[in-house]
Amino acid sequence: MSFRKIIPNVFTAANLLTGFSAIIILLVLHNFDWVMIAILLAATFDIIDGFLARLVKGQSLFGKEFDSMADLVSFGVAPAMMLFSVSYYNQSPENIFDTLILGLPSLFYVLAAALRLAWFNSDSSQSKDFKGLASPAAAIALVGLLTYSKETFLNIDNGILYVSVLISAMMLIPVRVMSLKVNTSKIHIFFAIIMALTAATMFIFYGLGALWLVVLIYYAGGIIVYYLSRKILKSEAKSPIL
Repeated sequence: MSFRKIIPNVFTAANLLTGFSAIIILLVLHNFDWVMIAILLAATFDIIDGFLARLVKGQSLFGKEFDSMADLVSFGVAPAMMLFSVSYYNQSPENIFDTLILGLPSLFYVLAAALRLAWFNSDSSQSKDFKGLASPAAAIALVGLLTYSKETFLNIDNGILYVSVLISAMMLIPVRVMSLKVNTSKIHIFFAIIMALTAATMFIFYGLGALWLVVLIYYAGGIIVYYLSRKILKSEAKSPIL
């Protein structure tokens, strides 16, 4: 393997190890703040590895598969375990049947994340924009929601579980969502700037407790902007050249 292909895989490994560290922190320390920080760090490594792979032309089939495996741990298993941990310690099930029922939202989330990653890998049409919510965004939304649930209008008993199922479903709904990948498209740049300003404003007023809401706004906005941009491009293509 050439050096330029190794560079992005180093950051993919960092993504994987940071995601697994989040699981260790959850099991040993039960510190949701540090779990969230670890998953945010894993998401940062995930962004860097993709950016570097495109920058140095270091894409490879190995890197693509390795990235998906790392993402499943960091953005699938770790958030799902956090969701189950919150549910378990707040509901205190008395038997294995109740425990399994309580774990259904977590099972659905990790399954949705795995299916989303396999779908992305096998669908070449998602190279620029996504179908469904990307797993890192879903993980950030879920972990942010769980960490700062006391600062929102949701409560552990019902609201969070309902929203977690919604987040899981959003990964699988085959609707186009505009990505925030850096490229030369003016529409992508405009959308990225708008989302950055929206996120900054919400963080100023609500802190990191707004993470989940920012992701939901991105999802809704990404759908609207994608389809509006396609409509505009089609009308421009049909317009006669003067």
